Amino acid sequence: MREMAEKEAEAVSTEIDDRANRVIKEVKTAYFDLSHVYRAKEVTQRNKQIFETLSKIAETRYATGEGIQQDVLKAHVEISRMADDLIMLDRKG
Repeated sequence: MREMAEKEAEAVSTEIDDRANRVIKEVKTAYFDLSHVYRAKEVTQRNKQIFETLSKIAETRYATGEGIQQDVLKAHVEISRMADDLIMLDRKG
């Protein structure tokens, strides 16, 4: 009887350790994912600002006849794509 109780206690202890390890793994994974989202937001925001600057330059060049409209449109498309990316990252974070 005592031996069965010891084995049962050992099994429960092992199960508790397994669950604790699983929770630790899940917390570490969640932290990594959140850290990744924050970093991706920073990089995307910085890239968006760069494209906004490039867009202004392309618009000025097009207005003065030195550039082509395609450059302006490409910059606007990229800015819109990055804005969408930022919205998606906000939902994840």
